[in-house]
This record gives sequence, C-alpha cells and structure tokens, in this order.
Amino acid sequence: MANQKSMSDKLLAIETHIVSAEARRSNIISAARPEWQASLRNLIHYMALRELDIRKLQLELADHGLSSLGRAEGYVLGNLRKVRRLLAASEAIQEPELVQIGDQVPAVLPLTWSESESLLHTHTRAIFGPKPQSRHVYIMVTAPSADIADESWLRRMLKAGMNMLRINAAHGTPDEWRMIAERARRASKDADLALRIAVDLPGPKMRTLALSEGAHVIKLQPQRDEFGRVTIPCQVRIGASPSSSSTLTSIPTLPIPPEIEGTIVEGDLIDFEDTRGRPRCIRIKSKDAALGIIGELDRTAYIGEMTELQIKDASGAKKSLFVCKNLPSRDFSVLIGIGDKFILCATPTEAIADHPELPLLGCTMPAIFGALKNDMAIMFDDGKIVARVESIAPTYSILRLERAARGTARLRGDMGINIPDADLKVPAFTEADSAALTFAEEQADVLSLSFIRSVEDVRTLERQIRRPDIGLIIKIETRAGFEAIPSILLEFLGKRNLALMIARGDLAIEIGFARLAEVQEEILWLAEAAHIPVVWATQVLESLAKTGFPTRSEVTDAAMSVRAECVMLNKGPFIEDALHTLDSILVRMEAHQYKKRQLYRPLKLVSAHT
Repeated sequence: MANQKSMSDKLLAIETHIVSAEARRSNIISAARPEWQASLRNLIHYMALRELDIRKLQLELADHGLSSLGRAEGYVLGNLRKVRRLLAASEAIQEPELVQIGDQVPAVLPLTWSESESLLHTHTRAIFGPKPQSRHVYIMVTAPSADIADESWLRRMLKAGMNMLRINAAHGTPDEWRMIAERARRASKDADLALRIAVDLPGPKMRTLALSEGAHVIKLQPQRDEFGRVTIPCQVRIGASPSSSSTLTSIPTLPIPPEIEGTIVEGDLIDFEDTRGRPRCIRIKSKDAALGIIGELDRTAYIGEMTELQIKDASGAKKSLFVCKNLPSRDFSVLIGIGDKFILCATPTEAIADHPELPLLGCTMPAIFGALKNDMAIMFDDGKIVARVESIAPTYSILRLERAARGTARLRGDMGINIPDADLKVPAFTEADSAALTFAEEQADVLSLSFIRSVEDVRTLERQIRRPDIGLIIKIETRAGFEAIPSILLEFLGKRNLALMIARGDLAIEIGFARLAEVQEEILWLAEAAHIPVVWATQVLESLAKTGFPTRSEVTDAAMSVRAECVMLNKGPFIEDALHTLDSILVRMEAHQYKKRQLYRPLKLVSAHT
C-alpha cells in the first residue's frame, strides 16, 4: 500500500509539473490555429515530462502491470491520468482529482491514444499525400539527372512503390528540374498513382575550393585481370580533342602539332620515357577521317608537360620528334600525412605570402573564419578527414591533419566541410536558394530546408515563401539544428504542414557517430509528440542502390526505418531493386512494429511447437 501511495504521489507531482508548463506557455497555444492546439499542447507536455528523471518510477509501474509511460509521446497527459486512475482503482480508493493551477481546472480533455494517432495520420497525409496502398510508411526517391529520369523511369519507380519524388536543387538547372517535375506529373496521372514532389533548397553548404590547377599530366592505364594480365589495352587519341558529341570523349587525348599529326600512319610507333623515367611505346592502330588517330599501349604510363615523344615507322626508323605541350590539367589534389599542416583560406593572397610552403585549400564560405578557434576540429569529405586548427589569421587558418584513412589524406576541391563546435553566422538563404525556391513554388508540393541551425534560419526562409499551401521539411543535419528542434516546433507547428528529416550523413559527422542512434531516437520522439511525420534519410540500402548487392547492416537499418513515416532512397543504377526491396521490408516490418510498439501477430516459428 505504501508503495502504491508513493507512486501515486510521484504521478501527481509529474502531472502538476506538466500542467504548470502548459500554463506558462498558454499564449503560444492560444495563438496557434485551433486544429493544431492539441498537438502543440501535447508537445509542451512531452517537453515538460522529459525534463524529469522518472526511470525508477517507470520500473515500479511496470512491475504493477501498469503503463510505464514509455510509449506516451503522442498523448502524454491522457496516458498519465489513465495510469493514476488505474492505480487508484487497484487500491479501491477515491479517484484522483484533476490537477489545477490556481483556481483554473484545464477545460480541455487530454488526448487519448487513438486521437493522437489520428492527428499524426492527418498531418502526415497533409504533407505526403494519400496513404500508400500496401503500407503506412511512404517512400521518397531522389531523382537522378534529367536524361535518366524520363517517363519510363518514373513509371517504373511508381509501380515499384515510390510515393514521393525528391528533386535536389543542389544539382542541375531549373530547366532540368522542370522537365523532371512535368514528366513526373504525367507519369503519375497515366499510372493513376498519387505522387508528391519535394524540392531540396541547396542551403549554405560549405565546401572546399581548389585554388590552383592540378598537374598537367595524362595517365594512360590498360585494364587487367586479377592476375595482373592485360585484358584490354589502353586507347589514346592522337591529335586535337574531340567534340563533346563524339563517342571518343572518354578516351584520353594526346595533343601533338598539326604538321606532325598529318605524317602519322597506321602501324607507326611513338616511343617515350614517362614522367617516372620508364620506357613506353604507343602503337598506332587506326587512322580515320571521322574518328582520328587511335593508339594503344599495354603498360601504365604518365605523360607530362615537356615529355619528349619520338615517332617511328613500323620498321623502327625515326620520323619526327616533338615535346608535349598544352596538356589538360587534372583536378587539383595534394597528398598529406598525419601531423602535416595545410591552409584553409578565404583568399589565397595573404596565406601564400605568409606560408608559401604549405598546401592551400579555399572555402566557399569565408564567414567561417570569424568563428574558428584554436584546437577546434574541422572535418572534410563526409568526416573521412579530420584536422585541428593550429593558428588563425583574419582570412585563413593553418590546420594540422589529425585523422584519415590509412594515415594519409588527399586534399582536393569540392569536399564538404563540417565544423560542429563553431557558432557559424552563415546566411540561411543564398542566391542558389532563390532560383530553387522560384522553381519549387511553381512545381513542388513540399519544400525541404537544408542546413537549418536555428529558429531564426526557419524564420528567414519562411519569409521568402509566397505559397501558403506548400509543406516544409526541416532537415536536421547539424548539431545546432538538432538543438533548435524544440524552438522550431513551438514556433512553426501549425503554421504550415511540417515534417522533420533525420539527415543522418551530415548529422553523424556533426554529433559523432556514437551518438547518432540516440539522437535519431530523440528526433522521432519529439516529432511524435508534435504529431508530425519524420523522414528517415541518408544511405538507406545504399550498397544495393549502387552495386546491386545489399549489406546485412543496411537491411537491418531499413527494417528500423519503419518507425518513421517516410524513408528516403538516394540515387544509384540499381535504385529500382532498392525500391522493391525497401517496399518488401516495410510491408513485412509493419506487421511487427509500429513506432515504439512491438505488434504480436502469430509467429509461424512457434506455432508448430505449441
């Protein structure tokens, strides 16, 4: 009896804490649209509940066969009061009164579980469209380039189970996006299958810039089998570079003077020592007016500026000699080791003058240099490269390589940059976002906001949107964005159809891979408390989509995604296989799992043994 009294007192204290939190935020609730007030009220209840440590009480409640409050995200106060009533009934004592603040007893009845589920489903369908035919979880597929995403491709995706098409405006042009969207609308109509279109704004993505050209060198490499034997010689085009419409654009081109090019015939040899001092020979296989001069060699070679090439006829007699010039530059890259220093800069002038001996990388976002501090971690290339700030100047910073695969890192342009510990003051709305937003307001049902760091970022972007009916997906891909979720939900819940995306790629880099599972759970819980859907994104069945073969871990990950309302697939040559597989996994898992609840359908595994 004493134990029951103790539990009852604890439950009363929790309810008092929750109702007090609601009273403090009553102005926020009353300002929301009436149809969203219940969800906003429940979110406030859940946030208040999670300020407390109730783990010991939860175990005591479970030991008495009562709800442990562990699945109460969607109806916090209703669940709490039900437990209080059941606890009172088990001891045949008077049913507890409702908690009141001052003289006011809350006039609004708390949500029931079924009412909370109804709100979640309503808000999910408002942003993602009609419920899929065979499951409740939606599948979003990222559109490839416009030349791949034709109507045939889109019809196959719809038939395989696609419910949403994502157009990533960080790639391509408005004309290409419009072409994809118009094809998608036609394919959806022809197939009589619902489809919503989501457009990702590029957002303020930080990337490295190559500030100089790479080496002017051509690498020629034959294909070999697993024993190192040449299976296909390397082809090289001798002469001027082909036009972009030529079928030979994938073949390396060795430029030579026009007067020498005219003397070359089939069977000639081109002898040279490559940049490593190794003797090599190109044999001329064909000369054609349309295709030009094609040579072959069966050993790897590097040809650089000023490499001397000797042309001989088939008998070995010398014909002419020339020196390589005007070779195309390769993409800039430099290899460094653990402990080596390099420079990240806004403009190269000052950095080069101060430290001409150090490798140099540019940054697309000069504003970061005001936020850097000594010993701060900076991550590159999806977290594969980790460096530490050694020293800071107004327009550049010297970094020291701390971690990289196999102890070395290749620095190059267009690598993503993450600085989890920096308080970055970067613009939420960029020039690239402007073009994407114009397109999205013409064609999209949903707009995804990238690299959100604060509630102010959402305000800034929301002020740019003219269409009141377009839904918003808030992509959570930074530590600051994760920490801002409560503020964002309290301000924007009900202003638009809203969803959260767990963008696990950048988010894992920002918060650390060890915390990712914990953080994605917290996002799922907060969204369920607000009765809004979640998109489970990044690397879902990625190996299957890219190679045609899944890994065991990604199949398990896909099965866990059933707890979200939507799962996003990225691009790949085997995306149709990945879509079929994900559809099958979700259909199967929905029989076992709904949100945090395990569902007990009959198991064939045990039926033969009972």
